[in-house]
Amino acid sequence: MGGFDEIRWNVFLRVGNRKNAETVLKRIAKALGDTISVLDVVPDREERTLVKATFTTPLGTARIQDAAFESLLKAGALSHHWEVRTPQSYEGSRWDFAGWSNRKFRLSGIVAAEFEIANF
Repeated sequence: MGGFDEIRWNVFLRVGNRKNAETVLKRIAKALGDTISVLDVVPDREERTLVKATFTTPLGTARIQDAAFESLLKAGALSHHWEVRTPQSYEGSRWDFAGWSNRKFRLSGIVAAEFEIANF
């Protein structure tokens, strides 16, 4: 089975438009200390000032223990307050781990965030 190559993030930004979202995403990349690969930036249909951005950051480890720890360290760069679910195991040595937060972000503009790692 493959390793944990990336952390997948969804962040919800109160920024008003895509250009402002891109500015916040640059600050997020700096805070995480990594390059980010933006997959999508979508305005909320109901709340016009809210934007959902999906991106990945590199991870590159084979063990769930290392991947979970590293993802928590990265998440701590955005907020110290995260809720996580236990690592989930699946048939064939597949694993995933996820967390989410909606409070006390270190960067202005973020109102909620979630991350997930998986080796499948």
